[in-house]
Amino acid sequence: MKNKYYIANWKMNGTNDLVDQYAEYSSKNDISAFTSVILCPPYTLLDYSNQKFNNNKFLKIGSQNISHKNNGAHTGDISIELVKPYCQYVILGHSERRQKGETKLQIIEKLNLCSVNNLIPIVCIGENNFENNINLALEIITPEIEYIVQHFKNNNLIIAYEPIWAIGNDNFCDPQRAEIISKNIFEIARSINPSIDLNIIYGGSVNDDNSKDYMSQPHINGLLIGRASLNAKTFYKIISNAEN
Repeated sequence: MKNKYYIANWKMNGTNDLVDQYAEYSSKNDISAFTSVILCPPYTLLDYSNQKFNNNKFLKIGSQNISHKNNGAHTGDISIELVKPYCQYVILGHSERRQKGETKLQIIEKLNLCSVNNLIPIVCIGENNFENNINLALEIITPEIEYIVQHFKNNNLIIAYEPIWAIGNDNFCDPQRAEIISKNIFEIARSINPSIDLNIIYGGSVNDDNSKDYMSQPHINGLLIGRASLNAKTFYKIISNAEN
């Protein structure tokens, strides 16, 4: 059975109360042994979240980002050393970070920091604009997949296919289209590194109506959930609908 990941990206939102809601719903919902829930709250909630879920084998904590630099004179940034005590995962390359100037080279530097510090990276990729011809979308994202896999020094990697045109609205990507692109991502990565432990997840306007359609696709192992993760009940309903 394939591993499955449900990742809650709260972005610049959240309170202790929302963490408590997740704790409540986590205790009420049965999660299979092959499923991981990964909570990615703001940095200010990492410690509290870690305390809440430290003994929960199904719910793990992730950071929404890290600096490509180690500790030092970098006002306003956060290093991997600062988040490592609380996290097992790190989101990298999210489109909202790329729009603020994050480069491919910085993403590789962050990937290498994850390797050294034994954190599992969740790397976001996706085309900006909808292309009727899927081959055009693949032409856009293929060079980045190749670049990431060629330079990544570890084998444990999660790639989130998150088409930017589908983020934060109701214009979600057709699940069959997402499957075709995910299958290509998998095949490209394996052609470069046959031993890579790769999981591919989908993100972009995921909800409780479409989650099962995505998770029924053979090359989609999980979901990256943004705005819908700001309500614990809704988030766990997405998981329940996808699993049943």
